[in-house]
Amino acid sequence: MTLRKKKIFLVIGSPGSGKTSVSKAVANSKLLHFSIGEMYRKIAKENTQLGIIVKNHIEVGKIVPINIAQQVISYFLKIDCENVIIDGFPRSIKQAEMLDTLIENLDCTLSMLIEILVDEQKAFERILKRNRGIDDRKELFKERFNLYEKEKIKIVNHYIDKNMYISINGNLDFNIVVTNLKKIILSKSILN
Repeated sequence: MTLRKKKIFLVIGSPGSGKTSVSKAVANSKLLHFSIGEMYRKIAKENTQLGIIVKNHIEVGKIVPINIAQQVISYFLKIDCENVIIDGFPRSIKQAEMLDTLIENLDCTLSMLIEILVDEQKAFERILKRNRGIDDRKELFKERFNLYEKEKIKIVNHYIDKNMYISINGNLDFNIVVTNLKKIILSKSILN
């Protein structure tokens, strides 16, 4: 008997786009959810060499080094499950290319990159409300938002070339965004 390949769905969006909350709301027993940002914040709290490196990067809004991103994403990809939604990854074209290589060597396939688009002002208001982690500071928001916008162009083009990119409007009511994300994933027939 041949097992089906694990399907990977990537959800990206600027800080404050709601990517983690929406992804969590879509997840169920057939679709596990992992947040790269939540994992980084957890690692940053640890008093280890890795924790210090991650903390030093996310405290100033920088992208975590590729070797650390690879360790974290490899961990997510190796978990035993049929389908995975990973939010907050990739954050750079190098991470996207690294993910391509990882997927080739594992028993999984990339289904789609879904971008949650949100206005900068709305994203900023959400960041002010949540104050969840060391990178959720209003003075850091502009830098993180601009870095995301700069890096996303290459990432989006990478997945457009693979015919794996779609965007949804993240400015809408939360439940509508959840429904729209669910529809995209269901259209890939993974939850039937």
